[in-house]
Amino acid sequence: MLLTDWARRYVDRLTGIDPRTRVDYRREVDRHISLMVHTSRSGLIMPATIGNITADDVQDWVRLQEAGQPDAKAGRWFRRPASPKSTANRHGLLWCIVQAAIDHQYRIHGPRCGP
Repeated sequence: MLLTDWARRYVDRLTGIDPRTRVDYRREVDRHISLMVHTSRSGLIMPATIGNITADDVQDWVRLQEAGQPDAKAGRWFRRPASPKSTANRHGLLWCIVQAAIDHQYRIHGPRCGP
């Protein structure tokens, strides 16, 4: 499943949050988490799925948040660098999304025995 699809499902199914928080989380997914891609060992860049993202992909995504994306026009930004707090908040949301997928898989298939 695409990472953004799983992330939207996760946000939509959260309980105990107010409507504004849900809207804020959806915005974070659509504007920022959607930028994550998976880079294979061969260097092929492909869409991030909940099953293929790696620590390297997350690190590349965090660096993208920190650096921003300059526009071709001098002195302009396509996407401004994020503050350390915004980057940490987005990383925390991503962690919760991935953890929910791990928990979901565990509940469906049960604990794995052996290597």
